[in-house]
Amino acid sequence: MNIFRDIRLQLIGVYIVLAAVGSTGIFLSNKYVHASPDEHLMKVLTGLVIGFPVIILLLSVFTVIRLNNLQDRPGPGPASDVELRQWVRLTNFPRELLIFFIGSSMLVSQVYQFSVYGLPPWPESTAVRYWKSTLSNLSTFTAFGMIHYSAARWFLRSRIRRLRIYYQESSRFRSAAVNLILILSCGLGYMLIRMLWYTLNSGAAGREPQQAMLFIIGAVVFIITLIVITMTAFYLFRDLDWMTIRLREVAGMEREGLRSKVPVVSPYESGHLTAAFNTLQDRFEMEYARLDRELDLAFRVQEQLFAHHPQEWLGWKLDGSSGRPKGKEVGGGFCDVLPLTGSRFAITAGTVEGQGMPAALVMSALVMLLRTNIQGTSSAGGLLTELNRSLADIVQDNMHVHIALAIIDHEQRIMEYASAGRMHLRIVQPEACMEAAPGAEPLGSHPQQRYEGMNYPLHPEECRIALYSDNQSSITAHRSGGDRIGS
Repeated sequence: MNIFRDIRLQLIGVYIVLAAVGSTGIFLSNKYVHASPDEHLMKVLTGLVIGFPVIILLLSVFTVIRLNNLQDRPGPGPASDVELRQWVRLTNFPRELLIFFIGSSMLVSQVYQFSVYGLPPWPESTAVRYWKSTLSNLSTFTAFGMIHYSAARWFLRSRIRRLRIYYQESSRFRSAAVNLILILSCGLGYMLIRMLWYTLNSGAAGREPQQAMLFIIGAVVFIITLIVITMTAFYLFRDLDWMTIRLREVAGMEREGLRSKVPVVSPYESGHLTAAFNTLQDRFEMEYARLDRELDLAFRVQEQLFAHHPQEWLGWKLDGSSGRPKGKEVGGGFCDVLPLTGSRFAITAGTVEGQGMPAALVMSALVMLLRTNIQGTSSAGGLLTELNRSLADIVQDNMHVHIALAIIDHEQRIMEYASAGRMHLRIVQPEACMEAAPGAEPLGSHPQQRYEGMNYPLHPEECRIALYSDNQSSITAHRSGGDRIGS
């Protein structure tokens, strides 16, 4: 494992960089803003050279101890108690780092001041310098603590995401507004204190405060505060960006892709929203599982509905396709073979507009009505007229039933054909190829619609009949050679 990928070493590197920038800023502030004498500058430089390495050491020890034994999750599945506690430890670390940084830095600065000024009681001038220095150090370390806080949040984000924690107790989440207000207050407070100190020091030295210097102080503090707020806001609201992306993806996904979750990274409102989104995804998953069971049952029922029609009847080879969607989905396509009395049998194909359960239910009702009524029918057109009246109360306004029905009389060498909706007929015989285009309205369009059939003569030896719809539901009856029809 590459040691530079260790989050603890990365944070320690950040501490060193921030310490270098901070110590340089403090020294330049004392030299140019406060116009401190050379003797005081040497004390400041000595304090920086001694104090900041000690602070870095303390922060490093604190970081190594608090972030020890971090582990990635081995794989999918519910998070263990250890992993949940690790999430809490990582999300709480920046706040703990802020408190520890301010406390340890003030402790080091107080020790150094006591080494310089000695122990109280002090003369009035020494006491004034001590309290001015203490207040200045407190404002400085608070501001730098907020910078460390934001940097830690930034660097720990990817590490928290790798934990893949999708749920967390509501009590674990805090308000992001408090953090932003605190950062802004620290920035404004630090800027006012720096300006006040500069004005007081200028007055004590008998010179007028320079407006350019006041502007520089305000601009530097403003830029640093803006950077910290931007980093913090990006961290706090990055989860909202992820949520927006995920919701847009969910809106256009297939059902199989809707079950993915988003890791909870932020301990603030955005993280709370992420956990709620994951809970909603769980509810979707439960509903989809129930729907899958129902669809699987409907699919098996629909399979059984057409599983037993004969492949051959009276020398005719029969082949059909219901044109259903791929996979275990149900739809409105159907085809069937219906043996009748004597030498007669019927073939039918069609589709109910639409996909899914509503179309499948109407299709199932249609097939049952067709099988029940066909034995007593006198003509194909009369049967479709009767089916149209029966389906009037079942078919919705936006759902139309397309069906073709052919009754073949093997002995008489004749076929009666009737259709409703966008159905096609093709008869291929040695002497001719005949096609019939769609004509009548779909079933269910008008309850009083009457359908008429037409008779077609069949070749005694070779004949191919195909009924098919626009959605590819079809059935064919084919006879070639062998015994003559009607012989």
